[in-house]
Amino acid sequence: SHCRCCLRPAGQTTMANLVAENPCAALTVVLAVIVPSVVMTCMSFHRLHTTEVGLDYNTFWERVDKTVYDTPGLHFLGLPHRFIRFPKVVQTMQYNEEDHDILHTRTSDGLPVTLGLSFQFRYDTAKVYDLYMTFGGKHLQVMDNEARAVIANVACNYTAYKFFSEKQSIALAMQTTLNRDFVTKMFASVDALQIESIELPWEFQNAILESIKVKQNILAQTKYRENMDVTFAQDLMVAENNKNQTVTIAHGGAQQVMQEAMAEAVITNATVDAQIQAYGRVRSELGFEDDSDQLLRYIWWESQKQMGRESQANYLVGVSQATVMKGRF
Repeated sequence: SHCRCCLRPAGQTTMANLVAENPCAALTVVLAVIVPSVVMTCMSFHRLHTTEVGLDYNTFWERVDKTVYDTPGLHFLGLPHRFIRFPKVVQTMQYNEEDHDILHTRTSDGLPVTLGLSFQFRYDTAKVYDLYMTFGGKHLQVMDNEARAVIANVACNYTAYKFFSEKQSIALAMQTTLNRDFVTKMFASVDALQIESIELPWEFQNAILESIKVKQNILAQTKYRENMDVTFAQDLMVAENNKNQTVTIAHGGAQQVMQEAMAEAVITNATVDAQIQAYGRVRSELGFEDDSDQLLRYIWWESQKQMGRESQANYLVGVSQATVMKGRF
């Protein structure tokens, strides 16, 4: 009389009955399924920083995808995946005494030289897949060995003295050669290189320092001589100008004196000519043509009269001129 669809075999339970009968067991089952799924999903996301690019590496199959991820943020790669990261920014490789990692090489004249230097390089982000596949993640060690070899070879082209006098040009040559090598072999470029310290045998260093001191003294004396040459040239110009001024002034004074003398001579000539004409008229008007002595006495008395007016001189009347002259001398 009972409906067959309502009948269940003995021992068969539904999920609802299970939850109703044992809620803790049901919760455990749910957590066992959901939590690992959430964790696995979260672990499938990987973050890239703004200063990085990355390659997708499958840790299960040990394979690298060719795609270069250069966008910062979260990327869904999958559970057995991770990023192989490469920096976008400039990197520095140093060889210095503090790190006990200085470079030993020789100069072109055979002297041992120890160099402390550093250089800055950057990866070609478009070729990081080629970089990884070529060196298998050991590219930094290969770069270090390559840089040591290139720098040592370039150093062999210069004498020990040039390491003191042309350090900047040597650093530029090293940077140029190293950049060309890194571009062709290391999928990177070298932006700059600095030589921070140079150590040569102390005997040579002392000799070089002494020669530099002598050259500085020579340079100082040369500069002093050049300055004195300029000073002497200026003094000579001043003396030459003074001489020219003196000569010009002297010529001007001489010309002035000559012109004044000529003017006085002209005035004197004019005065004498006027007097000659005047005395000629006096001679003809007074009838002294036949007696020159009378004209001379007239001229003498006229001059005496003029002198008398100017000096109020006294005259002796009736005394001959010869007597007066003898009395004076």
